[in-house]
Amino acid sequence: MGSAEKKGPTKNYLIIPVANRAALFQDESSIQIRRVDSLPPPILNDFVQHRRPVIIISKNQRHTGILVRSIGETLELDIKSHPLLSRDDNILIIFDHPKLRPFRVMQTQFVRKSFNWFMFESRDPRLDYRYGFHSNIEVNLFPIPGTVLEYLISHRLVILREIVVDQETADNSFCGCFDYLVPHDNLPEPDSGTFAVHPVHDEIVGQKPTQATLKNMSLGGIGLLVAAAAMPDPIRKAFFFELNLTLGEARLNIGLKVIGVVRHSKPGQDGMIELNVTWIRRISDDIIGGKLKLIAEA
Repeated sequence: MGSAEKKGPTKNYLIIPVANRAALFQDESSIQIRRVDSLPPPILNDFVQHRRPVIIISKNQRHTGILVRSIGETLELDIKSHPLLSRDDNILIIFDHPKLRPFRVMQTQFVRKSFNWFMFESRDPRLDYRYGFHSNIEVNLFPIPGTVLEYLISHRLVILREIVVDQETADNSFCGCFDYLVPHDNLPEPDSGTFAVHPVHDEIVGQKPTQATLKNMSLGGIGLLVAAAAMPDPIRKAFFFELNLTLGEARLNIGLKVIGVVRHSKPGQDGMIELNVTWIRRISDDIIGGKLKLIAEA
């Protein structure tokens, strides 16, 4: 009996909407907060007493609301647009104020609704477990210019994510996620899997990368150490992050080249900078997540 035919990796494609996530691309990194009362009192007074609107982002839809009250890690908002919310949603509440830079962000979950009032509860911003790795893993950073981010927000470009899932019969177990900058009229044709990237995509990933060392990683983001001398000042907001994770004995190989947004940076030891990055879209494939766990624990 002949051997079974080995199948190549299967590929799925996901279009990542950006226009309603414009807050991620602000020039200054946001600061995550767990309690509204961590805002400076005069700023908090503007939101409560002077009814300055907050921004609510859920399911890539943008709403505005008025802060009615907050107690500890819960808050109530008056939202006239009546969004459809569920407890499973990760809802961002953004406190943007001209005297508050960087702006503050709460990650929350919906609790209940009463008329126009919506109650939210603060959620730990690290929704996913972060894995550490025993060996030094190199990460390549390709900075994305601000003009390209404007193209994404204005729909002139689309982020297309290619999700590669391995077959059990493959010699080397491989999976990965790869983001591409694509014009609207060059998205993959059904069943063909062929598409054309925008010329700016090749310009970005064709430049000499900045090299960093992987600190930790989750399905939602990555932590890095990078030499301060190698980073532009000010630090760019968004990058392509390229890395490969392998585990030889199990013949596992995860490839990633995905867009991430720098949410926080701080000086580290020995002239290094620590970067905390959120992927523009969480890596949610179960196969990739399971293999990431195996590689981290090896």
